[in-house]
Amino acid sequence: MTYLASSNNAIPAQATRLPATGATTTLTLTNASTSYATAALTPGLYRVVCSSPASICAGATAALTDMPMVADAPEYFEVLASNGSNQTVAGISTYAGATIKLTLMP
Repeated sequence: MTYLASSNNAIPAQATRLPATGATTTLTLTNASTSYATAALTPGLYRVVCSSPASICAGATAALTDMPMVADAPEYFEVLASNGSNQTVAGISTYAGATIKLTLMP
């Protein structure tokens, strides 16, 4: 949905309202090159953002050769129920203290 707004110079500008989001799960990769996993996630569409380059995968254990993600570049992924239980997402990075934020979209 778009709206008309005014810039600082009172010039009309188009602005987009961001959608409301659901809960955010933060996965902190405390040690470099160590895999960490989330608790079971609610199935749905997630916005995923990493604070540092990282690799992620569905499941409990990630490897540096899994799907790479660059820092601060949002990606969107579907988390599915797996065999009647909710899926986990695992992440790994060569940077200690990196975070991966997974936000459930409406």
